[in-house]
Amino acid sequence: MAQTGTPVISSLKKIVGWNAAILLVGLLGGELIFGSWLKGGGLGTVHVPRDLNLQHDVSEIRPDGGIVRYSRDRWGLRGSHQSAAAIDILAIGGSTTDELYSDDSETWTFQLEQKFRQAGIPITVGNAGINGHSTIGHIYSLENWLLRVPNLQPKIILFYIGINDAVLPADGSYDAIVPANGWGKFRRYAINNSAVIRLIRVVRGSILASELRLAYRAWAPTPLKPVAPPAIHRKLYIKRLSTYRQRVLRLIQLAVERGATPILVTQRRGDAHSRNGILFARSAEAAKVHELQRLFNQEMLSACRSKGAVCVDLASEINLTYQDFFDSMHTNPAGSEKIAEYLFSVLKPLTAPVNLDGKPHADSRSSHR
Repeated sequence: MAQTGTPVISSLKKIVGWNAAILLVGLLGGELIFGSWLKGGGLGTVHVPRDLNLQHDVSEIRPDGGIVRYSRDRWGLRGSHQSAAAIDILAIGGSTTDELYSDDSETWTFQLEQKFRQAGIPITVGNAGINGHSTIGHIYSLENWLLRVPNLQPKIILFYIGINDAVLPADGSYDAIVPANGWGKFRRYAINNSAVIRLIRVVRGSILASELRLAYRAWAPTPLKPVAPPAIHRKLYIKRLSTYRQRVLRLIQLAVERGATPILVTQRRGDAHSRNGILFARSAEAAKVHELQRLFNQEMLSACRSKGAVCVDLASEINLTYQDFFDSMHTNPAGSEKIAEYLFSVLKPLTAPVNLDGKPHADSRSSHR
């Protein structure tokens, strides 16, 4: 019996071996044809979401519910642009710029673009927001990611920053986009170039959306109450504020080196705000974070003014209410529309044809507009 079984086993091994070889050749051929291994350029070992076209249900996060489309191009940018060369204004920020739970047509960057076009100004706005990034991550992005995008030469780089720097640790480990070790770099390089892995990522799109949802926490829209301003002593945050200032200055430098006008915009939260000298907050903790955010906004404006850059104090000027947010910091489409309208009024003078030369408009260098 052993003798009669041996040829059968041998034949099975040959069949399995040939099938495995054919599969391997097919995979290698597919990788060479559809992958990016031999095309040059690419993102190398940089870790950013890209080649995404997600359809996900936001009903658990947003009261209006429904399915929204979240897409990023092959270079990791959101927006209506057909090529990076078409981008005039590049917005850089964290999740408040990324806007995972807003449809491609609902983000403040897209709505800003539409306002320009409705005014007869053919401006294209690209979105380089990355979930969770602080200014540490934005510096990484400019130094390691965005410089790899072919023909990306925005006239304006708009930094919508501050919220994450005020509340997250300062070590930067959470928003690094370049792996620290050899294995991590190889793994990221394979993910960025493999056609098979790209296909798997598309199939797992709904899972990815579910994982990203962890960064958001929906709330019941209830009015904020007047509270006593908490005592926030600046001297306790000197080191964090100082390092934040240095990062802001570095962002300005990087934008100028790319031939772009840097525009820095302060941020405000949805769980607390000041009006007519009165602080309104959802809780004592929200009031404390608001006051800390105010210190970071002041530091950013100071650094911005010191370089003669364009400084926009959106946090103090915009009329956002608790109803414009779906959680403590992320705006819903109505809130994003207000941001777009406000920024349009500020940026319109900068984007006249005579000013699309990478130089700030003379009347726009202030802490407010």
